[in-house]
Amino acid sequence: MVVVGIYTLSGLVKEQQGRIIAEPWKPGQLRKLLLATASSLAALLVNPYGYKLVWYPFDLLLRQQANLDNVVEWQSVDFHTLNGKMALSMLFLVLSVGLLSERKWAVRDLLMLSFALWSALNHVRFLSFAAIIVVPILSPKLQICSTYDPRTDNAWRNLAAAFPILVLLLWAFPTSERLHRAIDKDFPHETLHYMEQTNITGPLFHSYDIGGYIEWNAPQIKTFADGRTDTFVYSGVFDEYLQASHTNRPFEILDKYKINYAIYPPNTSLTYLLDHSPEWRMIYIDSIAALYQRASDATQQSR
Repeated sequence: MVVVGIYTLSGLVKEQQGRIIAEPWKPGQLRKLLLATASSLAALLVNPYGYKLVWYPFDLLLRQQANLDNVVEWQSVDFHTLNGKMALSMLFLVLSVGLLSERKWAVRDLLMLSFALWSALNHVRFLSFAAIIVVPILSPKLQICSTYDPRTDNAWRNLAAAFPILVLLLWAFPTSERLHRAIDKDFPHETLHYMEQTNITGPLFHSYDIGGYIEWNAPQIKTFADGRTDTFVYSGVFDEYLQASHTNRPFEILDKYKINYAIYPPNTSLTYLLDHSPEWRMIYIDSIAALYQRASDATQQSR
């Protein structure tokens, strides 16, 4: 909606300031744009949830502050990460083209670039959206390649250029084994294996990021929360998860939900508390996760 608004409003005036120009829509163009916009809005309502799905982005902004503040995809770009370096490169590219290119800039393009970059720098999940906006706007201004001339086209030369790209794609395509190795570096594969061997099914308190992983690989285990964040935000569970994770009333919350087991990354404030609590004992640990059992539950099982 923001994109459509920018394109529509920027074409309602005619103005030029140096290399920045505002080009008005022709009557036929404006009618087609408004018709396409109205049709698109109507098509959005054709879904199993009706207006609720269309309203969801606004619901996220207005009612899910805990989601926006804590879930990684909604965080600002960290320039120390690969995503951050890509965002910085994209920003430098836009600035370089703006300074070095002598071509004129349409107001709508500048507004679109500004919105795309603002969105991407504020929320990591919008980096792909920014790339989709930035590339087609900057490409005509870079003039890296000459205008296409079909008379000079050569199929064999094109094939030779495409061949190394195809080889690179085939080489980089991950095998199932590589995917599993990558997953096991960050998720508690061995801990789940131990839990299955010892017939542990929960109720389990765990790091929020691994809820979906546990449910997929060990559905018999009763998890605390997963990536369906909005559901847990509405019910208040996500706020209590954050409180327990940040060691604010952790034992009260664990008691409230009758948690018998906890799996959490080692060397954190929560695991420190569990290590020094007589009510809990560690029964398994590796480099990814530490598994704790409520002491009273362990006593009952031993009888």
